[in-house]
Amino acid sequence: MMRNAKTNPLENFLTQKPAQLLALSVKYGWSLNKAEMTLAQQHFQKLGRPPLRGELETIAQTWSEHCKHKTFSGPVKFTSGGKTEKIPNLFKETIVLATALTLHAQSPAPAAAPAAPAAAPAPTVKATPALWVVKGPKATLYLFGTIHILKPNIDWHTPAVTSALAASSSLLEEVDNVDDPNAIRPLMMQLGMDQEHPLSTKITKEDLAAIDSALKQMGAPGESAVEPLRPWLVGITLSVLPMLKAGYDPQSGVDLLLTKDFKAANKPVKGLETIEQQLHFFSDLSPTEEVSELHEQLKHLDTGTQDLDKILAAWQKGDPDTIASIENDDFRKDYPALYDKLVIARNKAWADKLATLLQGDGTTFMAVGAAHLAGPDSVLQLLAARGFTITRL
Repeated sequence: MMRNAKTNPLENFLTQKPAQLLALSVKYGWSLNKAEMTLAQQHFQKLGRPPLRGELETIAQTWSEHCKHKTFSGPVKFTSGGKTEKIPNLFKETIVLATALTLHAQSPAPAAAPAAPAAAPAPTVKATPALWVVKGPKATLYLFGTIHILKPNIDWHTPAVTSALAASSSLLEEVDNVDDPNAIRPLMMQLGMDQEHPLSTKITKEDLAAIDSALKQMGAPGESAVEPLRPWLVGITLSVLPMLKAGYDPQSGVDLLLTKDFKAANKPVKGLETIEQQLHFFSDLSPTEEVSELHEQLKHLDTGTQDLDKILAAWQKGDPDTIASIENDDFRKDYPALYDKLVIARNKAWADKLATLLQGDGTTFMAVGAAHLAGPDSVLQLLAARGFTITRL
């Protein structure tokens, strides 16, 4: 009896030259370039076995140029000093998993399906997000709180923001390559995939069925598309559904747009952290925690936008106090150890870097998640404690 072609190993894959790998990609319509095919080859060389054709199709799907996702709203456990805490939403604490960098393939609708009529563009919403400035002896630093994933119709370019951007010679963000999928792919292979232990061997049949249903609703082939992924990455993949339905688009995120604008103007973009640092917040979860958090995520697929809607409303009005109340207050009260790790420690590290920057010269525009510039533990308060004067524009 013949085996399914997708389950046959590609025996010569491990030894093929880059040109041969590219030809293989073209043959099967994977749309992977030489670098991507070589990266996949290196991964399977480390495993010591050739891939199945189906496995490479999964990689092609998850490396699609239509990658999109949203924040992970399930609770995450954190242990420090012998005390275990749970935080309802770890993933919104980082930008890496709130932009279009992580792996999620939106398959196109079947050819036979009639095209839906184009929706009328939503009216433009004029936002007035908060902007601050801090001055050193010769340096100027603008501080702008961002929303990492936005609806396309929101215009946040106030006159003050436009002026600050024009005056700035460099951009400082949480990471410097938020616009580069190639930077995250090797890390995703390393931290987000587990070919030897498929997803179906780790979770319950009920959760597997829920994942299969959710993926098919968006046109993906079902849970088989995420079999090689670790549970934490499956959760992020699934979490795109309610955000896209609500009209949010990672490509409209403030950080991504700023990065593109500064690079187009040949102005340097620098990062406070690295992609690897941020991904380790998730990949360092234990196997038990990963499965538990994926299970929780499945419960919230249809309600994941509610908090973001509230945060967005506050951000549009330039209301950092409400942002702090929504994002930080309960976090600080209920999960003090994790709050210290993900908010206070990071804010202190950033404030140290900014204090050094302000002793230099030039004008920098800093754009980080709005919650880092809100509340008593914010970067703004830490700079004020170091003797800097903070002025809201």
